[in-house]
Amino acid sequence: MDPNLWKTIAIIFIILFLIETCAVILGYHMVVAEEKRIALCYYEICGEYVDAQYDPEMAVCYCYEQDVLGNLIVAKTKVMN
Repeated sequence: MDPNLWKTIAIIFIILFLIETCAVILGYHMVVAEEKRIALCYYEICGEYVDAQYDPEMAVCYCYEQDVLGNLIVAKTKVMN
């Protein structure tokens, strides 16, 4: 067995650890950005409406109001970038 094999394995694990750390940091930033968009939709864009819904796949914010029968109807739609 090669006496320097442990060094090669250690370097591989260090590289894998760095890749994993970068992936976790990127995922965290993506989640925080999505939460900011949701808060923007619910509180700033649709603040005066009865209900709101944010579609993350289409990046669209839907604001709802109630009609006479109490059903929710779309009152405002905004595409968010």
